[in-house]
Amino acid sequence: MNTRNSNSEDEFSLEKAKSQVKSDQPKQRDKNLDAKLDEADEHERNVRALKVHELQLKNEKIKNDHEDQKSNRAMRKQYATWVFQYLVCYSCVVGMMLFVSSINDVRFNISDGVLEILVGSTAVSAIGLVLAVTNGLFRGKD
Repeated sequence: MNTRNSNSEDEFSLEKAKSQVKSDQPKQRDKNLDAKLDEADEHERNVRALKVHELQLKNEKIKNDHEDQKSNRAMRKQYATWVFQYLVCYSCVVGMMLFVSSINDVRFNISDGVLEILVGSTAVSAIGLVLAVTNGLFRGKD
């Protein structure tokens, strides 16, 4: 009888174990599913963080480009002023030399070839300045 009780207890334990396995299986699936969902959430958070970082970098690049354009514009304006002032001064000096040479003063006599070169270089400088300004104003997008 003692054997019979131990068998019935073993059977009871075996049945109990089978039912335990059957009942634990969905719980284990739930744990696996929860783990995978947590992993997916973490991945989604990482992707969002990377997208935010990318947008921040793009925004910073746009700000830097804007600052570069402002400083470039200011430098071009200053440079254009200097070039224009140089051209005006050079043209005035050449004009004065041409005027003094035309008076036929013996003390200031410049040959005709030199005067032609001075007048020609003044014209080339003026045309070059206009070309540089128009190229700067009407150039395409970089």
